[in-house]
Amino acid sequence: MNKVNEIKRLLDLKLSDRAILRAVQVSCNPVASVRLGKPTSVESTSFEIAKEKWPSLINWEKLNSEYQSGVTLFVLWEELKEPKLLAVNYSTF
Repeated sequence: MNKVNEIKRLLDLKLSDRAILRAVQVSCNPVASVRLGKPTSVESTSFEIAKEKWPSLINWEKLNSEYQSGVTLFVLWEELKEPKLLAVNYSTF
């Protein structure tokens, strides 16, 4: 089930924002945004697709050669994050 639909369902059940964010595992902002009818980042299906497929979007041979030449993982992650090619946190990368 889509997280936005689940948030709406739980709002209809008159649950508190805190209970909803625990149940759906999102931050307070999307719950408040859905409550007010504003668009949320949770609705971004392209982000979800990118999050699932991000490993296939990276040239791993180039990344590995740069890493072996002394570039830190943090710098590599930042370079991939800038053009929105990477949809994961540094700890996941």
